[in-house]
Amino acid sequence: SKAEAGTATATATAGNEVANEVTGIEQLSTIFKILDEVRDDLEQMLDGWQPPRIVVIGQQNHGKSTLLNRMVLNQLFPQAASICTRVPIKIDIRRTVVPLPAKVELWDTDENKAIGEPRFIPFDEAFKDIGEVMQQAVEGQDVEIATNRELRVTIMSPSLPPMSLLDLPGLVEFPPELRKATYSLVEKYLDQHQDSSIVLLVNKADDNPNNSAALGIVKAKGLQARTVGVLTFCDRLEGFPSEEHTELRKMLANPEELQPHGFVAVSNRKCSVDGESNHYRLKMQGKKELDWIENNNL
Repeated sequence: SKAEAGTATATATAGNEVANEVTGIEQLSTIFKILDEVRDDLEQMLDGWQPPRIVVIGQQNHGKSTLLNRMVLNQLFPQAASICTRVPIKIDIRRTVVPLPAKVELWDTDENKAIGEPRFIPFDEAFKDIGEVMQQAVEGQDVEIATNRELRVTIMSPSLPPMSLLDLPGLVEFPPELRKATYSLVEKYLDQHQDSSIVLLVNKADDNPNNSAALGIVKAKGLQARTVGVLTFCDRLEGFPSEEHTELRKMLANPEELQPHGFVAVSNRKCSVDGESNHYRLKMQGKKELDWIENNNL
């Protein structure tokens, strides 16, 4: 109807006005508040409509968990030099008036049921419990990756935008059984809900994206239009010859490998603030990243 069209136009206009002023992820909560008001209408009018889901893929140790911690503004995902994401992790962020403890559950995806009782844990220390549950998930598995388990985390926050995130184990090439497990998980989850998924393809800045197995999977499934590339550890290029910076700027300006959205650059340099929470530290890290990108003309 004309009334519905007018409401949709007004909502979109308001969303655009807010989006133009966003400087941090917490401010996106204002935009999602507007979308929340029409969510029920969308579900009724568009059969099968689902809120967007962000799926994060990439090679092992390319900075996926670091990126996700930045997105949720807390040290939620374990970080390590060895395999750190051993099981698919689904994050569901929901709006609430006051922050509440995070809920962590381990699921058997073959039986589609929870294993044991859920844990309710302080959000700022969630990575400790998540690490323990991941270790529990791989017990009895043939490899270090649990292909029939899923870790589900529900975050109740008044400031973060409501959204769904999915972190998958990083792709590895050896040994063969581990390669099979990581590749099968990525392909399985990319095939689910393709119409409502946004893919973040994580790749180290000093590693040519043409060498990325994750990019190869995205292209094979025709998901380029739903994929945004993220070049991590860009700050490590400071000690590299100037041609490395030239190549980075070329990938950011004209990404032939990933059209139409291309790549964005991020810095993985940690920000140490004594006595402050992980939330505050990651916010400060984000501000320093913006300064670094501006100073390096990226």
